[in-house]
Amino acid sequence: MARRQTLGLVPTGTGNDFLKTLGVPNNWRAACDVIARNQSRPIDVGRINGRVFVNNVGVGFDAQVSIEAQKVKGLRGQAVYMAALARTMLLSYRTPQVTIERDGETFTQSITMLNIGNGRCSGGGFWLTPQAELGDGLLDVCVIRGLSKPRILALVSHVMKGTHVTKESVQMKRAHRITVTSPEPLPVHADGEILYTEVKRLEIEVLPSRLTMLA
Repeated sequence: MARRQTLGLVPTGTGNDFLKTLGVPNNWRAACDVIARNQSRPIDVGRINGRVFVNNVGVGFDAQVSIEAQKVKGLRGQAVYMAALARTMLLSYRTPQVTIERDGETFTQSITMLNIGNGRCSGGGFWLTPQAELGDGLLDVCVIRGLSKPRILALVSHVMKGTHVTKESVQMKRAHRITVTSPEPLPVHADGEILYTEVKRLEIEVLPSRLTMLA
């Protein structure tokens, strides 16, 4: 049996969102101090179409914002994602019809976005799955139905505080396994990195306690 590896995390990314759930400071010196303490904890990871992620997967609008974020120059942190959000709003965007199967429950609807979180935060400070736990053996699922641009803008401030979860246009679920299919091609990111610009089927699952983190 392969030896399980232990991973420490030092913030060097744009959003550093996973730190917020893990409880590691967003400062490289302080993060190194955490590693030096050598206190470990097991966490779950996710897998999408055979590829592993630790924080979250975004489908639809969320992924389009990540695509636009890669084009933003001269900004850092959450400012990158706010600029990318503005760019996405200026573009024509779709609210595709998708079928989501969650642990045997199946429903079909148009979506603005679908976010599947092992962690709580993404996009530099958007708390899409604010109640997610890294060690509960489940993925949190946030489904936002197809909305107009004004309604998306009205929801943004709530997503930044995690208070969107009670809104009528939002469904919050938990699952071990999620399958997403669509007749339309979908953009998808995992941990902020673009996996697909056009995909029609996703198979996502949780791998409980698969990774040990220094935190």
